[in-house]
Amino acid sequence: MSVPITTLKKNTKQTFVFTSDIHLSRKTPAITQAFLLFCEQIHHSAPDRLYILGDLFDVWIGDDEKSRYNQQIITAIKNISSNDKTAVFLQVGNRDFLLSNNFAQQANLTLLADEEVISLGDCSTPQRILLCHGDQLCSDDVDYQKFRLHSRTSEWRQNALARPLWQRKIIGRLLRYRSKRAQRKKTLDIMDINEQTVLKIFAQYQVDYLIHGHTHRPQQHQHGDKTRWVLDAWHTAENSLWLTELPDSSLHWEMKWKKFTP
Repeated sequence: MSVPITTLKKNTKQTFVFTSDIHLSRKTPAITQAFLLFCEQIHHSAPDRLYILGDLFDVWIGDDEKSRYNQQIITAIKNISSNDKTAVFLQVGNRDFLLSNNFAQQANLTLLADEEVISLGDCSTPQRILLCHGDQLCSDDVDYQKFRLHSRTSEWRQNALARPLWQRKIIGRLLRYRSKRAQRKKTLDIMDINEQTVLKIFAQYQVDYLIHGHTHRPQQHQHGDKTRWVLDAWHTAENSLWLTELPDSSLHWEMKWKKFTP
């Protein structure tokens, strides 16, 4: 298999890669193939960290679904860190929030909280970056936020995972169908981030940067002296945000897209 290699900049302190909303599914072989190649590329180019910020899978009904497809993805992710350089981190999204420790252990990755802060630069004046999937920023979508709050409780999770696998598969399809129907009735503004919520989370975590996905609207936004990066979904192209910390502690950002191979 021919794998494109990304050469990291010389004389760098460290390089991080961020991606999200891959939506892996047996029904989307082009995305699956692109992700497997992406994992190979990350393994060989060996950045310090890979962050997957939610919706790795289009749907996840529990770590106990040990299908051949899921094992293929687990093996690909696990192979990344076999280069003894790259650590892999994962946040859950609104499609795969039932991912848990068993999957993380098999894939040799670290599960992150819904909101995670990382720091770069000098200890005296660090540059702080907040990572999240982004669905919590869409506060105008009141119905979804109610479901999100309810479905993240340990009681809801235990009840869901206690159901037999075949039943969870049916429920998963039903929830996706209902979600698509609901989206047709909502305006784009409702499904986008709320500006005040973004400003509030910047202040809450005292960060300089925010990186998230979910909305599928890739863009760099300025909120005063704060910067927000929005990652794209993998609909027709692999996409990732590369962050390189240079020796003088300055940060170099680059958004990369690569069209799927037909």
